[in-house]
Amino acid sequence: MVPRSPYSRSIKTLPPKGRYFTANTRVLGMIRSFATSMFTSRSASFAFAGETSEELTALKAKIEDGKIIPIIDRVFPIENAIEAHQRVESEQRLGGVILTNHGT
Repeated sequence: MVPRSPYSRSIKTLPPKGRYFTANTRVLGMIRSFATSMFTSRSASFAFAGETSEELTALKAKIEDGKIIPIIDRVFPIENAIEAHQRVESEQRLGGVILTNHGT
């Protein structure tokens, strides 16, 4: 999934039996995933990120091993949390938005 790219265009670019995956989607994304998988030759799925200590440790290890490469849109100092939240809500970001207490 690429933020701000239309779902239908993304699905159309997949070859037959191609797969589309998204995480932490909204209800509409879940419905689209089910419909795509049921009515086309492509499959779409979604998952929600866990937040247990074990899951976050496993995620950290995958990032450190280079198995997952995070895409960071912007880093905001904690004082700019409102601006960071607005960036996420506007869906203009092209990756994660990070808050830090160490400045930018």
